[in-house]
Amino acid sequence: MTYQLYAPTGNFRANMILTVAELTGVKVELVHTEYSTIKTPEFLQKNPLGKVPVLVTPEVPSSNLTPSLDTSPEPLVSSTVKTSTNLPSSTNSWDMCPHRIIAALTTTLYAIFGFKPADKEVLKAAKTETMTVLRIFNERLTKNKFLAGEHLTIADIQLATFLNLAFRVTFSGEQKKPFAKLVEYFVSIAILPEFTKFQGRPHFTTSEYQTVAVPEAKDNKKKEAVKTKDAPKKDAPKKEAPKAKKEEEEEEEAPTGPAKWNLYDYKTLYANAKDKEEAITDLVANYNPAEMCIYHLKYQKYDGDGKVLYQFNNMKNNFVQRCDPARKKAFGTYSIYGDEPNLEIAGVWLFLGAEIPKEMNENPAFEYHDLKKLDITKPEDLQLVREYWTRTVEDESVA
Repeated sequence: MTYQLYAPTGNFRANMILTVAELTGVKVELVHTEYSTIKTPEFLQKNPLGKVPVLVTPEVPSSNLTPSLDTSPEPLVSSTVKTSTNLPSSTNSWDMCPHRIIAALTTTLYAIFGFKPADKEVLKAAKTETMTVLRIFNERLTKNKFLAGEHLTIADIQLATFLNLAFRVTFSGEQKKPFAKLVEYFVSIAILPEFTKFQGRPHFTTSEYQTVAVPEAKDNKKKEAVKTKDAPKKDAPKKEAPKAKKEEEEEEEAPTGPAKWNLYDYKTLYANAKDKEEAITDLVANYNPAEMCIYHLKYQKYDGDGKVLYQFNNMKNNFVQRCDPARKKAFGTYSIYGDEPNLEIAGVWLFLGAEIPKEMNENPAFEYHDLKKLDITKPEDLQLVREYWTRTVEDESVA
């Protein structure tokens, strides 16, 4: 029997469930679900709360699933995990720890991703709480291979999933040294094929990402003037953050790509072309949907998003920075459009390969975008690419 899991592709909670299913041999099919659809009558029949992920079973949907140690009284079973029923007597007392660290980490991660700005005191308290719990975990793992003893449980997958996000954007360099045993533990889980299949390879940031802070005073806010000229959907781009910058192109290796079309060469052409229409012409002449794909991305705003320019720009820049692992397979524009308080983030991206590369799904903020695959043999799709790629100016308002 195959169960259906409704969630956006890349949703970290869904990835957690898919990892557990893969380890236990349970067949679960991910049904990609846009955030924009979770309040529709059709979806509310699956989950009246309008939340994801939702696992549809023969009996009843299970909504907003979060694995915990209580749900797995026995160790997981896979080719890499042995079975056992001898769990330590202290197991139940440890169920609180993943939840404690998740609450604290969420505050920090949401501030980094720009989902929920936080003031300095709140972030400081969250980091203190996180460090305290990490020390407890590190101490326990000096005596046990996994949280519940010598065998992997759902609690380990849950903790590793959140650590996977945290280590990508925070806890860099010296900050990890007090938790050497925890890092070793995390890597032992993160390199499992069942984990990397859905959550990507482990990656450690070299510097902590900037957080989006609550404005200290309204009078200090600086508003940029915006003018409009031939922008898509009547909105003019304020800031441009293309995947390709000339300085970066000179440093990167030429990636492996189509035999007659090379992404590195195309980035160079685009960066140097005074008339960007030259790049569009080259793309049309060499377009091959079997070897490349093009998507329109639009950020799914939450309550409070897009009201303050500098906060929204910080969110946009953080997203682009976290896309760096895909730089040899991706190219595009990603910009802010409109005026305060109704700003939008959108762009058009090209990827090597027939599908979006897995490096993009490793970006935890990628799932918060509506995606539309484009076919530039269709005039309307080609025009959309042209509007995003030829009518923008990097880091300037368009007059």
